[in-house]
Amino acid sequence: MAEPEQEKMSFMYRSIALIPDGQVVGSVHGNDESDVTVKLICRHDPLGPVFEVKLSVVAPTHMNLREDKYHSTSRLYESAMTNYTISPVEDLNEVPRVVRNTHKFDAVASDVNGGGKQGVVKHTLGFRPEGATHEGLFNTLLFTGYIDKETDQPLEKPWVQKAINNLRTFFSKDGEITFYIRDEEVSFCSTFGQLRAALE
Repeated sequence: MAEPEQEKMSFMYRSIALIPDGQVVGSVHGNDESDVTVKLICRHDPLGPVFEVKLSVVAPTHMNLREDKYHSTSRLYESAMTNYTISPVEDLNEVPRVVRNTHKFDAVASDVNGGGKQGVVKHTLGFRPEGATHEGLFNTLLFTGYIDKETDQPLEKPWVQKAINNLRTFFSKDGEITFYIRDEEVSFCSTFGQLRAALE
């Protein structure tokens, strides 16, 4: 059973990943029909404190997956995280347009005190492949052959494969990634701070 301090760290945050080439993956506001989601978790596992990046995408029915969802998890341990910064998003004009164009970003970022939301924080993280593990990300699966559930006709969703390819490429080499994270009542800054303190 996890220690109480560890359980406090285990909180999931919906986010957008902005990778160095300007591509975005995920959104800060989703629904049951979202094709691509990215969620972040700070927690402990048997190898120690870990920062997890969880990608979920809609899968074609021929894959026979539960709820037609495919999941991958990238686990970043101490040596994989080279540097970081965290700051609240206070001026939307400083946010890249490609991020603001995602589903309801401006509404979530502006909702600082209402509806239980706490706005959006920007988290920039330096990464290197050493010290990271990946489950379900690096494989040869192709996300094609979707079928429209209403018309039973073939349906293409190239953005699903693109999201997976983008994260595969990023996590293959040294780099820097920026997350725009929907904050919660338990702030991401506090949770990530606990993770960093546990690493020291």
